[in-house]
Amino acid sequence: TSPTLCQNAQKAGFPTVLIDSQASNISNPGLMQNFMTVKEKDSIDTFHAIRGVEAYEADLKLADIVAEELKKEGRVFIYANKNGAHFLYDDAYPKSEMVFRPTMSEGSDTPEARLASYRNAIRWSVDGFMAKLFTVADLSKTTLVYTSDHAQIFDPARLTHCIVDNPDAPMGVVPLLVTTQDSARRGELESGAKLLVGKASHFKIAPTVLSWMGYA
Repeated sequence: TSPTLCQNAQKAGFPTVLIDSQASNISNPGLMQNFMTVKEKDSIDTFHAIRGVEAYEADLKLADIVAEELKKEGRVFIYANKNGAHFLYDDAYPKSEMVFRPTMSEGSDTPEARLASYRNAIRWSVDGFMAKLFTVADLSKTTLVYTSDHAQIFDPARLTHCIVDNPDAPMGVVPLLVTTQDSARRGELESGAKLLVGKASHFKIAPTVLSWMGYA
């Protein structure tokens, strides 16, 4: 989806920026992942691959980059891939932010320990990230869409995500948040949110963003 949106944004006259804070372990020379091709990468005007930092620092670096890109003149389309909260969850936050306990690093690998570690990771990588982003970035003329590609399973006997054989439904239940200070757009979004309670999905993101770019 990110290359498709970037290609269409470029055609609509939007400079395109892709920020990837999951790039630390990528080995290919172009630092591409998620099946991105060289041709698709060419549709991105500015490409940031965040590397060389601790996992829990990557998203804070991403927020700084977003803030800098928004300072530039004119409109822009930014696609940001957060590092987020992945297994091993205790790597996703500093040890000083260990609020929920006991964690996996403190004891055995149980569903309860996994959940405590995950809650710490979410507190840092979502709550902490948002606090940083809204502090450093001027979002007064920006519409921000925030979501996730998957949730988590906390059973140590199963994969944490991306299960295709009889998957648990909660693995597909993720946040979908939009914020804007544009009064007209905010009104449309509020009306849409009321209509789509329990029905919103990723499939609605791309056409909505394309409509904001001016596509019919």
